[in-house]
Amino acid sequence: MGIVGGIVIGQAAVQAGFTSNILIMLVALAALGSFTTPNYLMSSSLRLVRYPMIIFAGIWGNIGIVFITLLVTLHLIRQTSLGRPYFYPIPPFRIKDATAHDVLMPESKISNTTGRLSSESAKPFTISDCRDK
Repeated sequence: MGIVGGIVIGQAAVQAGFTSNILIMLVALAALGSFTTPNYLMSSSLRLVRYPMIIFAGIWGNIGIVFITLLVTLHLIRQTSLGRPYFYPIPPFRIKDATAHDVLMPESKISNTTGRLSSESAKPFTISDCRDK
């Protein structure tokens, strides 16, 4: 009954001109996504993203969706996990690393270690790193 009611109410809202088809699709996808979250903490953090996305989509349509997605992506790029960038290959961008891995070059031009993953900078992770000091 809930799905049929949602379809009927959504269709009536679109026909009355209160909202667009895009917003109805976004709300439906957000509702379906809420069933796939494995635990409560993850679902509450997803709510912090979902509601602004629905508001931006309602006000600015596709441009609002792109804008809020860009904001979330930029935020994730700035995050680190265990001292390493969360989106590892993207930030911080270094030409030396890009040419060593992304461009086909002669072996004599490629250094053995790159700046981000050199053995000097890599520190093994231990349980004592998690404890409060």
